[in-house]
This record gives sequence, C-alpha cells and structure tokens, in this order.
Amino acid sequence: MRYDLATDRTRLLQKDLRVGDLAMNSADRSIWGVRHLLGIASIVKIPPPYTDWTRVVSLPYGTVLYDIDVSPDGAMLSASVGEVSGKQSVRVYRIASLQSGDTTPIAEFDFGGLTVPNSFVFSPDGRFLYGSSYFTGVSNIFRYELATKQLEPVTNAETGFFRPIPLGNDELIAFRYTGDGFVPVRLKAQPQKDLAAITFLGERTVAKHPVLQSWQVGSPQNFDYDAEPKTQGTYHLSGGLLLESFYPILQGYKDTAAIGVRAELSDPLRLNHSALSVSYSPDPSLPGRERVHVGAEYRRYD
Repeated sequence: MRYDLATDRTRLLQKDLRVGDLAMNSADRSIWGVRHLLGIASIVKIPPPYTDWTRVVSLPYGTVLYDIDVSPDGAMLSASVGEVSGKQSVRVYRIASLQSGDTTPIAEFDFGGLTVPNSFVFSPDGRFLYGSSYFTGVSNIFRYELATKQLEPVTNAETGFFRPIPLGNDELIAFRYTGDGFVPVRLKAQPQKDLAAITFLGERTVAKHPVLQSWQVGSPQNFDYDAEPKTQGTYHLSGGLLLESFYPILQGYKDTAAIGVRAELSDPLRLNHSALSVSYSPDPSLPGRERVHVGAEYRRYD
C-alpha cells in the first residue's frame, strides 16, 4: 500500500505480495523487502512505480531475514538473520553480490547465545549500524562500526531503548520504555564502559534459597509410558468436561468493584472449554438487581 501524506489518500500497489520488512534504497528509490513462500525467505526488489517486483536471491530453508536496511549509498544491505539452531546475528551484504546470487556477508556480528538483535539500521554516513539488544537483560542501543568491526553499547538504560533513528553526528532518536508507553527521546551515542547485566528476581531468589534448584519438572525421557493405564474407545466432543481450575476473581462494574469466583472446565484434550464466573458488588449505591453478576462462556476447538 502507498499512503500520500499530501493528499491523505491510499492506493493499492500490489495484492497478495507476501513481502514485509520494507527498506528504501535512497540511491535509486527502489524498495527492498523479504518475501516468504513455502518456508523460503527471499530478498526482493520493488522498483518505481512499485507495481511489480523481482526476486533477487533466496536463502536456504530455515534461514529467516528480518529488520533489513539499505545503506545511504545503495551499496550495502543489512539484515538480522535467524537460523534453525536459534542463533541470531546481523549480517551485511554487498547488493551487487546479492544480485549475482552470492549471499556471502562482508560483515557479521552477534551477541552470543540466543540473544536477538533488533532494528539495526545504517547511520547517514554509512559508517555505523545502530540497533538494540537485550544482551544485558534490558534493551540498550548498540553500534557496530563496519570499518573496524567493533561492537559497543552507546546507552545504559534503566527500562529500555528501542528502534534507533540515526540523525548524524552521533545523535539518535530512540523510543524509551516508560510506564505510560514508549516515549521518543533524542540522545547522544556515546560508548559506555560500565554496562553490566541486570539481576532478575528469580536469580536473586534462587541464590538466597538454593533448594529451589532441585524443584525441577521431570524429563519426558523419565516417563514410563508403557506402565500407564490406557483406555480404548470413542472420544466424544460433547462430554468429558472436568474441573480444570477454580479461583477467586475481582471485577469492575460501572464505578464499583465486585468480588467472586471463576471455574474453568475442559476435556482431557482441551477440545472443549467452558467457564463460569459469579461475582457480587457490595456497593449500596447500586440497585439490588445490579449487584449479582454471572458470566458463562463455551469454546470448542474449531
């Protein structure tokens, strides 16, 4: 779809294209994206007037690209890449090489383990890639210098920074996470030397009470399936509902509070699920007929 800011009109350019992660090539005004079909991710190019597309290259089955960007001079394309193993990395390709079918990256970096890189984009001079990662347990902005292949953090966030927009001269716009939502902020990208991983409540609890480490769920490999009792017969969708859970609830009605209980029922395969909730509003300002609240729901597998 195309949206015209001047006329406030939208126009359908291509239907059922299955292309996402769009990036503009400022050099020739073409749009680059990732097309998914039959489990294969392909890099595609959509030249002006954007009514047709061409496949540039396809990646091996199981390799997924996202968060792509094109360098300001139109010579390089960056992408976050996920492999079947779970490894996530950022790779930089020569566009000329991609157009000849060569997917060998000219640069690649990751954060170790299964840490996911997010929203890496080129700086206006093409010198850096800026993006975010939860490498320390909270989302910070990192920059990668293509010439030196050096990766370094440029923020030390308390709650998290996301989706950086490089402005040049080491200045960025990023979205800071707050209790009221995401707030755009302007900041200076300065390398941080004192970045440290945050500690989670679970980690502190286990450190204080080591016995929790022994509270492990049994492995399926230790489950003796053959020794378990079995029954043969017809599985009826209409029956077999058993109590799944029963717990107290708090609800709101108009400007008052209500207290009650909720029961959840399902069959062993959860093909059928039903729930019943009953609550009462003690507020004397309500008419008597509005104090009791009953809600019921039923959901089948289809």
